[in-house]
Amino acid sequence: MHGKALVVDLTTKTTQEQEVPQKYYDQYIGGRGLGGRLLHDLVAPKADPLGPENVLMFVSGPLNATRAFFSSKSVVVTKSPQSGTCLYTISSGQFCNNLSKCGYDVLIVKGRSEQPVYLVVLDRKVEFKDASRLWGMNTGDADYFIQQKVPANTSVALIGPAGENLIKYACIVTEGRQRNAFGRGGAGAVMGSKNLKAVAVHGTGAVQIADKAALREAQRLVNGRLAAVPEWRADQRKYGTRGSLVMLNTAGVLPTRQWHTGQYKDVQTYSAETIRRDWIVENDACAPYCPNPCYHWTTVKDGEYAGARAFGPEYETIYAFGPNLENPRFDSIIAVDDLCDLLGLDTMSAGMTIGWATECYERGILTKEDTDGIDMKYGNHQMLLGLLHKIAYRQGIGDLLAEGSQRAAAKVGRGSDAWAMTAKGLEFGGYECRGSWGQAIQYAFSHRGGCHHDLGLPARIELGTPEATQVEGRGAVVKAAASRRIVYDSAIMCTFPVGVIGLESPAALLSAVTGRNLDMPKLYEIGERVLNMERLFISKAGFGRDDDRLPSRMLNDPLPDGPNRGKVVPMEALKDEFYATCGWDPKTGFPKTETLERLGIELRP
Repeated sequence: MHGKALVVDLTTKTTQEQEVPQKYYDQYIGGRGLGGRLLHDLVAPKADPLGPENVLMFVSGPLNATRAFFSSKSVVVTKSPQSGTCLYTISSGQFCNNLSKCGYDVLIVKGRSEQPVYLVVLDRKVEFKDASRLWGMNTGDADYFIQQKVPANTSVALIGPAGENLIKYACIVTEGRQRNAFGRGGAGAVMGSKNLKAVAVHGTGAVQIADKAALREAQRLVNGRLAAVPEWRADQRKYGTRGSLVMLNTAGVLPTRQWHTGQYKDVQTYSAETIRRDWIVENDACAPYCPNPCYHWTTVKDGEYAGARAFGPEYETIYAFGPNLENPRFDSIIAVDDLCDLLGLDTMSAGMTIGWATECYERGILTKEDTDGIDMKYGNHQMLLGLLHKIAYRQGIGDLLAEGSQRAAAKVGRGSDAWAMTAKGLEFGGYECRGSWGQAIQYAFSHRGGCHHDLGLPARIELGTPEATQVEGRGAVVKAAASRRIVYDSAIMCTFPVGVIGLESPAALLSAVTGRNLDMPKLYEIGERVLNMERLFISKAGFGRDDDRLPSRMLNDPLPDGPNRGKVVPMEALKDEFYATCGWDPKTGFPKTETLERLGIELRP
């Protein structure tokens, strides 16, 4: 990597280059790990996420711009306005490839502009552009405007109305036509708080590869692993992430009706074959250098959603707006996916927050007077597009829902926090955890909140095994999965093939590119170091054992059906198990001093 960060101060409209210490690369690699370490240096843990003191960082990894397989990913790191914790959020596309070609590993944006601006970074040249005309535009229109003024193959990351209006789960959208997203945790709101509409980056330089022959050999290793699983490759290409929905339903871990149950009766509506037959019109890749593209374009050809077209929707969007709301209309979800991208909304938090409000309405806690006359019942797909507009512009009921389900529940009260399906303020991913206790650890302990990705998606590892609902051993499973996931997020690589290409593949790729001997034990150690460094940040921000919790529904309401019938989450026992495995204090949840010293983390609680 280049060893350089570009620092942009929006308050003073100045820029400077800063050296990044070599030991940070040695200890944290890049991407998620490097960004998390820099967050410690630059942001006070209790800082206001929407204040000028917070920073917004675009962080590349060693594999960016090397053409390594699965490497066209980018990472944003900041402090989350949704959870108040450290946030990394990942998007597909060329943004960090372009940043690396500019000669920078990190773009750090700090301060706040008095007027709306957008940034243009052309190699080592930085320009501040007036964004007054763009403020209020959706992401598609704003991207088109900017692309007319920059060189071809420029990457643009930008916000829509949701980010401008500081919706707590606003996302940052990139890659123009495809509209990939830095989706979770509210990074778009941080960008909006800085009056920053967009960042355009175009690089023409090259990155250094320590051993090109070794990189070719590492690529062959990846190809060999993929060739050994032709069925997996075919399914990924044909169905993508949505291919597992029926399987998850059969296993009883498909969250349905705002997590009342783990099985959806109309699941065939969302079967991979049905979607393939009725809705998919084009196969595609989310980014270059992918040897196994799994994305698809879907189109609605007739009916009330005719003309809707989306790059997706992926599994998490389908779960949040489909089974979670008992909505059997896939065409409505295509329209929802497209609109969320244009407005700049995280589909998962949007769907789950609407789910919370729907349960409030069904219970009589919210009435039509509260919902602007909208009949917010389960199965009402016709309410969705209007609600999303209200959320993005903070109109009527949308102003309440714009805060996310946990904050909305705190305002409404009357016990509604019991069905705000969040941890640390972030809505859950689509994996029922009463039937997967490793997944329960994932949600409760994720440092960015109720994330399905953060610690390695244990539900996929445990699926259908008797160990899935055993306390003993769950900590070790999650810790190992977390370390693997962190390495991928720091390299930066797509995590979809992790179960196929393992940790050996990034070890070979990283060693070839960096020239360092990054074998598997070393990478597991780095993953553990990043995990503890993130834990340290949120500990300093005031999070402890009491905050590692799940909603009462997960603890007290047994699953009513399916193979996990009668199960609840034994949260306190799982806490003790995970703290002991990680070397964290069982009373406070903070990393122990000896754990930090063993990992070479000089920071202290």
